[in-house]
Amino acid sequence: MAMTPQNAHESNEAGTALVSDARWAAAITASRAHTDARWVEISDRMRARALRVTRRSLPITAQAPSGPVHVSEQVLITYLRDALTAVPGARVDDIIIAVGAQDAYAGITVAISARYGEPLLPIADAMRDLAAARLRDLLGDITPPVTVTTMEVHIDDVLEA
Repeated sequence: MAMTPQNAHESNEAGTALVSDARWAAAITASRAHTDARWVEISDRMRARALRVTRRSLPITAQAPSGPVHVSEQVLITYLRDALTAVPGARVDDIIIAVGAQDAYAGITVAISARYGEPLLPIADAMRDLAAARLRDLLGDITPPVTVTTMEVHIDDVLEA
């Protein structure tokens, strides 16, 4: 039974009397009127702290026509996530980029949730192809190339069909 002002005077299945209409109305009014006096102070501190926090991101070496440059790991993850969402039957949960010596790309792990009943190998192959193309666009020719041994597709969860 839903607790509403209309049935607040009734009893539940166990025979316990429910809250009276007057008490119900008083509780609603009190909860609507309640304001934590220190909330404004806390919210300002939380906002200031959030603005000071930076997201740690490793530099990854890319080959530009003018020579080597660094691309943020978070930029790569964002572009990879965008590309990999195009693969039907799966959702990207996490992307981890391995960085080797001298800030070089060393591999990638993609954690996904796959739709129940979907063949997993074609999903993983499609993700590897898209990741290889996107990394090539952003980093130039990469070593090692994106292969089964340098890109792990981990099935993290199952989506409903």
